[in-house]
Amino acid sequence: MSVLRTFARNVVSNWAGFLVNAVIAFQLTPFVESRLGSSAWGLWGLLIACTGYYGLLDLGIRSAVAQYVTRYLAKGDADGVCRTVNTAAGILLAIATALLPLTAVVAWLAPSVFAIDEVDDGTTRLLFAVVGVGVAINLPLTIFQTATYARQRFDIANGVGIAQRLIAAGTTVWALESGGGLVAMAVIHLGCNVAANLAHVVLTFRLLPGIEFGRRHFSRASVRELFGFSVWNVLINAADQVQVHASALVVPIVLTTTALAHFNMGAILVPYALQLVNSIAWTLTPQATTLDARGDLEGLRRLWLGGTRAIVAFAAILAGGMALLGDDLLRLWVDPKYTSGAEFVSSGTILAVLALGLMLRALATASKQLCFGLREVQVLARVTFAEAIVNLVLTVALVAWLGILGAAISNLLAVALTQLWMLPRYVTRRIGAAWSSVPRTLAAGGVVLVTMPLLHSFAAAKVPADTWSGFSLRVVILAVPALALAVMVGTTREEKARLIRRMRRTA
Repeated sequence: MSVLRTFARNVVSNWAGFLVNAVIAFQLTPFVESRLGSSAWGLWGLLIACTGYYGLLDLGIRSAVAQYVTRYLAKGDADGVCRTVNTAAGILLAIATALLPLTAVVAWLAPSVFAIDEVDDGTTRLLFAVVGVGVAINLPLTIFQTATYARQRFDIANGVGIAQRLIAAGTTVWALESGGGLVAMAVIHLGCNVAANLAHVVLTFRLLPGIEFGRRHFSRASVRELFGFSVWNVLINAADQVQVHASALVVPIVLTTTALAHFNMGAILVPYALQLVNSIAWTLTPQATTLDARGDLEGLRRLWLGGTRAIVAFAAILAGGMALLGDDLLRLWVDPKYTSGAEFVSSGTILAVLALGLMLRALATASKQLCFGLREVQVLARVTFAEAIVNLVLTVALVAWLGILGAAISNLLAVALTQLWMLPRYVTRRIGAAWSSVPRTLAAGGVVLVTMPLLHSFAAAKVPADTWSGFSLRVVILAVPALALAVMVGTTREEKARLIRRMRRTA
């Protein structure tokens, strides 16, 4: 299969997984909250958050396994694949074993640490125990998810994920309708995660034929290799957390929690847009690893140029849409106080500034993923920490001066001062790409950003946005021509010819 077809297959499957997850969350959240009640629903949110923090205990090993399994497959080194997987399994099994007594302590202390209403202490302890045991069971199994990544079969991984979410959603509805509660939900969550990981175990033996397991494959050299990558990856993740939560930390201290609510309402769509952009970007990393393992610099240059071009064009459509239509959406969707601008800057304005920040981040996204693929994680860690520090300092300064608008501007400036110029410049030098080739990657996004305001002016004059149908029509008026322009300007002659042939075969 060609690189372009593999890329398209992986991106489309990522979008499908995102769509299913979003629809399930949108439909299931109010149902579960109404069945559990506010207090129990809040406890469930706490449990999910704890699951995320438990996940940090893998110390970045899973990402390192994905990196080196992909690299050894590209070199045809079956022994290297076995060493990597077996060594990682041993490390994660040891961590999982140590996690069990920690879970017992956390479960016992939970009722006294957290203020939990309407749920008795015994149930609270049981819930934390189930969640902790579930993490311990699944932690060593997660390395098997790397087989689909290394083989660039995101479609298979998303298929498993979609099945898992649908089964979990269906059994959750059944359990709550049958009188079950939090314990039933926790058991369902555990069971579905284990089942999905066992499916990945089966897939691993199909995708990595000849793989073997045993103590003889455990290697101290692989331990050093894995931690040489994973430690930096953990630092990158830590810096990302500071970057993501800077506003949530600073705004309530300098202003109020009410101010944070107005900021968060403007920021609510940004993580979803970023996830859609990353669904394209994530597919670049295994390709970059494979090309680097083969020493194919020309292939890396093509990947970087094509990836940046596609990501920038797609991000321009999302960012332009959020900036131009965000205020209309919020007026229809949330309490008018968030868009009135009476007490704080309109949440729609916050969304527009953050959308511009998303656009700037997209300019460096392909470079970031190539850094992962090229094992340049030390460079990436330094840049990410620089961004986190700049963002935190600017947030403190600008929130005191400009209020919640300052928090949004600090996010934009932090990206512009760090990732935007550091990463592309480094990657172009690393792969031998001419800096003069950068403007070509921006053309489609630039055309989209220039055209969308003109389309918005037409839509605003012709179509009222005071109803959902009117708003939806505005979205179509902006998105369809923008997408057509992105394809026309952002694809090569060869890519256009392939697309036309594919459309003719489909017709």
